[in-house]
Amino acid sequence: MGYSTTPAGVGALKGLSSRLEEGVQSIQQSVSLLESELASNRSGLGPHADSIQGVIDAMNQEVQGASSPVNELAEKVRALAASYQEFIDTNRF
Repeated sequence: MGYSTTPAGVGALKGLSSRLEEGVQSIQQSVSLLESELASNRSGLGPHADSIQGVIDAMNQEVQGASSPVNELAEKVRALAASYQEFIDTNRF
């Protein structure tokens, strides 16, 4: 099964899964921060506030559309790591 059937490979897969999920969360937090900053500064932005809100709304749509597939991929990678770990645990010589 190659590199992934080693404990280091299992660790790498688990790390990849975590980083995928963390990436989605980080992007979601960044968009939330933008929304918060816009709300705090809306009055000073005048007519530009609506266009900025449009950009933030578009970002939210993209993040929501991408987060589900990324989280599914993270789950598949985590399951693969578990499968490899089980192989390691049950096939030691």
